[in-house]
Amino acid sequence: MKLFITFDGAEQEVRFVVLVEPKSTVASLRQRILTDFRLVFPSRLPLCFFRMAAADGFFLTDGATVGEVLDDGSTVTCHRADAEVMGAPLSEDPSAEEVNGLFQTFTSQVSYVAKAVCHAATVGSEVSEAMPILLAMLMLRGPKLLQVRTAALDALQCSLPLASGARSLSAFLAAGGLFVLLSMLSPSTKQGSEAEVERAAELFEDLLAQHGDVLGPLLEVALCELASDSGAAELAAVGLKRQRSYLSHLNVILGRFAGHPKAKSIFAQLLSKYLRLCDALEALPSCWPYVPATMRPAVLELLEEAFHSSQATSSDARALLASLQDSSVPMELQAFVLQLLRKVLDPGRKAHSVALSPKAVNGALMAAMPKHPLLCLEVLGTSALKEDFRVYLANQQSLTKFLVHCCLQPESCKGSDALAIQRAASRCLANLGVSSGRSANLEVIGLKGLYGSTEDFTVRAYLGTALGIEQP
Repeated sequence: MKLFITFDGAEQEVRFVVLVEPKSTVASLRQRILTDFRLVFPSRLPLCFFRMAAADGFFLTDGATVGEVLDDGSTVTCHRADAEVMGAPLSEDPSAEEVNGLFQTFTSQVSYVAKAVCHAATVGSEVSEAMPILLAMLMLRGPKLLQVRTAALDALQCSLPLASGARSLSAFLAAGGLFVLLSMLSPSTKQGSEAEVERAAELFEDLLAQHGDVLGPLLEVALCELASDSGAAELAAVGLKRQRSYLSHLNVILGRFAGHPKAKSIFAQLLSKYLRLCDALEALPSCWPYVPATMRPAVLELLEEAFHSSQATSSDARALLASLQDSSVPMELQAFVLQLLRKVLDPGRKAHSVALSPKAVNGALMAAMPKHPLLCLEVLGTSALKEDFRVYLANQQSLTKFLVHCCLQPESCKGSDALAIQRAASRCLANLGVSSGRSANLEVIGLKGLYGSTEDFTVRAYLGTALGIEQP
């Protein structure tokens, strides 16, 4: 049946038509009017509570059947009574329809308030009054309120990063906005969508870029607060593993972590729970092209810190060497692995006790040598300080010949500084020759001539040790 809906008072021009089943209840008609009102008049304050009256002026009760109290073509007049909603009785046993209706009413009311608050909190004269309400909107969880949170983020994005938004920024900080924003970046406290994480990260990045000096005192606390939230580490780990779109907006945040000793230590320890080194080395090659260039040093620094703060496993050891033998791994990542491997093999450092065999390490270094000759030589020189490595490497004649070649013809290692190559190779020979008894063999392949002709004191000192020549 067709019913004509009108409103009294200031909303007399609000009119529309609804079609309902005669057997439906007046309660369902009420819900239909609520829904259609929002659709037909989205700019008006949504209905919250209202009475419905038939043409004879008598009010309709929710339990009545529409076909029994109204005729086809009847006019139903709605009397808005939003102010009385607090005194409205509640059903002792609410139906699913009633609950959904109430929630839709609440959502529409919040959405309308959100629009007004966003305007007032950014360009209005009552910024300090409106900002706490806007921030409260960001804390409303659930997918059905996504539009409300999005509106709040849009309003903040339009005003806070701008130089002209000083008043809004002051109100934002005074109301604890920075910590509300940080909570949205943490999966442990958020229930929204990934798009919200990206928007919140983008806003946080803009705030740091435009108002870093103003935020300095708060960042000391905020960074450690965010770093200690396991959700932030999980967010970064998921972004690196799955190439999430919000990853680029974590640029400044991760950079701040890496540059803050306390935050870096806290964050790295949590990161190691969500992103083992072996997992990172498996995920990063495909993810690396999507990581902003300015963000990469911070990512690698935090990964190294996470590795040192966790217990290394055999999987980590295998991943280190496998990444050096995989030609598809970006050179920047291989360089990171080589630097990390050097620290792990250095007996003078308090590093992990990672089970790495000399043979496996030597094979991985030889595979990476064409791309990273200097780094590989530095790792070899360091590993030779360990007894088991020294014994194994000193008996590899092909390695000895290669090291001698690097000493005599360092320019053959293209892309590297010749003197640096010569120093690294001679250091390897010195560390291998101290107790291996190879000095006699080394003399016959021209190293004495280099020892006598070189003007570099470092090369001379290393070769003197390798050849067993007493230094003057």
